[in-house]
Amino acid sequence: MGNPISDYFKDICPCCFGTGKIKAMQSYMTYDAGSVRWPDIWVTCPICNGTGKPKEKKNESKIH
Repeated sequence: MGNPISDYFKDICPCCFGTGKIKAMQSYMTYDAGSVRWPDIWVTCPICNGTGKPKEKKNESKIH
């Protein structure tokens, strides 16, 4: 019998924590003031491709 907390977190992407999106900082360039931070945007998580679930390892077979 496994730990309920670790069983819950094993199916969640470690990068976006299951949301499928991550916050990305935008910088905006101006001529006079250098760079200025623009409002953050939400982008699709590159680790899970927006699914919220971690990718399966190639060596790991799925047991049904």
